[in-house]
Amino acid sequence: MLLPHYGRHLLDSHCLQPLGITDDLTLCHAGDQWGHIGPNDQIVGLAHLLTRGAVVPGEHVALLGIGIGMTWTAAILHIDAVPLSLGVLAPPLRWPWRAPADAEG
Repeated sequence: MLLPHYGRHLLDSHCLQPLGITDDLTLCHAGDQWGHIGPNDQIVGLAHLLTRGAVVPGEHVALLGIGIGMTWTAAILHIDAVPLSLGVLAPPLRWPWRAPADAEG
């Protein structure tokens, strides 16, 4: 699930808990590196997943947006194809994009 960089407490209480989703299925740890970039949070997150091979054809990705005034948007994408050449466009990261516990397993 691709979520806006919304602050950890609000992300947990407003997004993850109500939907019954654990943070290991999100990019919350990667988002800590690039911060909140407005309506582009989900696009950068999707580019991150596609360029690193974390999403493969046949999978689904949920994009969730939260705006001022408690407006919410959502889209479910079915990934049909990922061009091999996308790897060179990976957004830069300072540290691994998964939580330390995820990196060990």
